[in-house]
Amino acid sequence: MAGIYFVLGESPRWTSVNVNFSRMKILIQNPDNLLYLVSPDVWSPEIKNAFDFGNSDEAIAFCTRHHITPVQVVLQWEGLPYSISIPVVGRQPAGGEKVARARNRG
Repeated sequence: MAGIYFVLGESPRWTSVNVNFSRMKILIQNPDNLLYLVSPDVWSPEIKNAFDFGNSDEAIAFCTRHHITPVQVVLQWEGLPYSISIPVVGRQPAGGEKVARARNRG
């Protein structure tokens, strides 16, 4: 796949990038230590060991059910050397228990 990239102070350049946009992994990462979730009690520094949730709703629901905090959802595309991280923020109830935010599907 051809693409364009920019370098500050230079003219745009075309390059060939091998990116599979149809293959995106949805991962959970601890933002404090940057470890990836493998299973409820197992974390790994290697992205290849991380569990792929398939979609962000499933990833957030899993963390909510298992009381896993703090977390961020990581979108990782095959063939790209970078990813997108989205913090998952909950509200702090008066009782001190953390509750993840859910969207209304009604």
